[in-house]
Amino acid sequence: MSYGLQVFASNGVEILNNNSRVTRAVSSGTTATINTGNTLNVSVTDFANDDSWQVFVAANSPPNSINVRLQNVTKHSGHFTLTNNMGVNSSFDYIVVRSA
Repeated sequence: MSYGLQVFASNGVEILNNNSRVTRAVSSGTTATINTGNTLNVSVTDFANDDSWQVFVAANSPPNSINVRLQNVTKHSGHFTLTNNMGVNSSFDYIVVRSA
């Protein structure tokens, strides 16, 4: 016998079961201002460089061009590195989620 949670929609269709991956927010915040072309490491407890962790980032200043990649996020063990590519200095809001 298997154990787990099953969730059904009102029409009886199963929408969540013990094989489903769900996510939870682990950390969020706003970085200090990162000068254009520079990086900042953000520590997150138990963070790992694998597919169960994701980082969502939004810049707080407009870029100098719509044709630039705003930022790069690189995952490492215990932290992620955020690189500002916008052509202007900016802080960034971030949310870290983990799926299980």
